[in-house]
Amino acid sequence: MAVLFVIIMVVPAGKMSDRFKYKDLMPWIGSINLLAIYMIYHIKDPKSFEAMVVFVLMTCSLFM
Repeated sequence: MAVLFVIIMVVPAGKMSDRFKYKDLMPWIGSINLLAIYMIYHIKDPKSFEAMVVFVLMTCSLFM
């Protein structure tokens, strides 16, 4: 499920990266990474919804 969501998010993330300047995107990307790192500490089960959200946040931040 998470992989499917990431595949769907690749196109909008790529278009957003092309539209905005790198210096404008960096604060958002950093915030997404910090949120994902914070959420890692609250994962109790690797198959939980929180684990899927962390995977999606980390992967989508790589494509921006």
